[in-house]
Formats: sequence, structure tokens, C-alpha cells
Amino acid sequence: MGGVDAVSVDSARERIPGSHSFADIAVLFRTRVVRDALLPSLLRAGLPLAFRDNTPLALEAPFRFLVAALRLILNPDDLVSRKELSENVAGRDDALAAFLARLDELRRRAASAGVEAVIDELEKDVVPIDRSVPEIDLADEAIRESARDCGRDLAAFLVGLSLLTRESEGAVRAEKVTLLTFHAAKGLEFPVIFIAGAEEGIVPLADDPEEERRLFYVAVTRARDMLYITHCARRVLHGAVRPARPSPFLADIPADCLQEAPAVRSARSARNVQLRLFT
Repeated sequence: MGGVDAVSVDSARERIPGSHSFADIAVLFRTRVVRDALLPSLLRAGLPLAFRDNTPLALEAPFRFLVAALRLILNPDDLVSRKELSENVAGRDDALAAFLARLDELRRRAASAGVEAVIDELEKDVVPIDRSVPEIDLADEAIRESARDCGRDLAAFLVGLSLLTRESEGAVRAEKVTLLTFHAAKGLEFPVIFIAGAEEGIVPLADDPEEERRLFYVAVTRARDMLYITHCARRVLHGAVRPARPSPFLADIPADCLQEAPAVRSARSARNVQLRLFT
């Protein structure tokens, strides 16, 4: 896929009957390690993504330090936020002192240029954000979207941020592919489900095979129309490439319920064969 632009997203909202939009699709995984392995490729493809996670972003590092800085701008007497921020800039007393000396200036900047402009400054000098990490980049963009919605109202932004989670999508259903764990999928349904990492050692993951089997059943039954189950031939574990075997749970699925993807069959039959550029 060469990328997804605004036109593609708008077209998805007006799709023909029987087709599916981004919001109809979810990718399920047993552990976040699998999700983190998928993220770079999904982002390179330009797919719009949404997480399902009930933890407020304001409680996650590094964003809790960003929130502490913003709360100090709003209320310089907030000792809890001052302590939180000082832990983040440990060893950089000069940076903390410079920030504290600018609280009034930053408060005026939020009121004139907007909250996002202040976030820009904080992430540059006070609370560095590594946006090369896909999960952090997506969360930072969600925070910035909230800041743009609040404009110059810093107090309203902080109130909203305390409720903002990775699954927050607003009143209108967002045209994004949802990524969530088996646990987080309970009670949800999607027309199209992809189960990633259905491999021995991941599915099942824990020592309770029956509980793991029930969890896998939850994941399988989240699909309303189509279900795709994927596994790797090899996976990097602890820095080493190791062979991966399909989950033993797959053997319990009746054969007449399975259909191997054509691409998999083609790859298997063409293994070790040089493909021609033109046919």
C-alpha cells in the first residue's frame, strides 16, 4: 500500500455496500510485543491507527511530565506537579530553573498563540518527546489534536487530557484501524478481524492453557464477517531470529472452517524460485 490520504478516508465513509472502511477493521494480539513489531510497517503503509487502552495518556511517561509542566504553567503553586517534573529533569537543574522562570510568559503564550504552541516549546526544551517511537508518536498526535480543539484554553485542555486515552475518538466514529489486545477486545465486535502472532509461545502465552484457550476464543469470536489469523515463520526474540511454529490452538479449528490465503499458497509453491519481472 502506498499510503492513505484524506481522499481515501472520505471515500471509505461513502463505500459501496459490502465493502469495509478502516473503522470496520481491528488487529488483535495477545501481547504488546506483537503490536510493537507491527506498528512500523502499519505506519509506513500510511494506515490511520487507533489504540484501545483505558489508561489515560496523562498517566503515561513521558506525557505525565508534559502534563506536570502544563499544570505548573496554569498554577505555579502546584507542588505535586513541580515534584513530578523535577524527577523528569533530574540532572538538568538549569533546564528546570529556566522553565520555572518562564511560567508567566508561557501562560501568556498559551492565551495568545494557543496550547499547542506551548506544547511545541515544552517538547523542545523541557520534556523531550521521542517521536521516532511509533506508539509515542501516535499518542503525541492525539494530545495535539485535543490541544487544537481547545485552542487557547489551557484549563479546559488539562481537564480533557485527564480523560484522554488511546481509544478516545470523539463523538464521530473515526476512520481508523483499531489495534487492541485479546483482553481489551472483550465485548467488542468488528466486521473484519486480523489476529496477529498466533504462534506457539505467544498464543498461548501463560501457563494456564484453558484460560489461554478461552482468551483465544474471545479473539476469534470478535469477527462479524471476516477473520484472518496470521503467524510468522520466524520472529526476533531477545535479539535473536528464531523459528516460529503456529499456535497449537489452530489445530482445534475444523478444517472446513479454514481457507488458506492465496498469497500464502503462492509463496509456498514459489519458494526458492526467482520471480520474473514481466510475465
